[in-house]
Amino acid sequence: MFEALRKEVLALDPCIREEFLKLYVAYKAETNFVDVVPQSKRLRLSLNIPFAELNDPKGICKNNAGHKGWGNGEVVVELKTLDELPYIMGLVRQSLERQMSDGASHDCRPQAVSRIQGVGAGMARENTLALDFEAGSAAYTKHNIPNVGLRKRQSFRLVLVI
Repeated sequence: MFEALRKEVLALDPCIREEFLKLYVAYKAETNFVDVVPQSKRLRLSLNIPFAELNDPKGICKNNAGHKGWGNGEVVVELKTLDELPYIMGLVRQSLERQMSDGASHDCRPQAVSRIQGVGAGMARENTLALDFEAGSAAYTKHNIPNVGLRKRQSFRLVLVI
């Protein structure tokens, strides 16, 4: 059941990242929009959307605001059978669309500046590609930038010699 859900969630948008944590699996665009907690006979999904904004005609979601638990978000829904997957994916899609409409960038490619640079007079010219990652930008937060001793939200430039 998890593999079917996983496939559907990752197919929603090419920018979605999956992060396996100790107690749950997080699916992120800018931040978590759904967290999946595996349980013995079902999957517990935590949707990061206000309960009042969710369109749930079947009324299967629970308002979890103010309660502690694994995962982020105030809406909880349980996936018990594969027959429920299409309806639950509609709920997951609402959470993702809300996050994307909150000013998030829809382009998951790095906000990069590329240019060809010369290296000083009399020296051989090298081709370089400069990628600027600004703190807080969509490119910085959407990509798994490796930990290279940077503090969170610190801007940096990556220069590649081609």
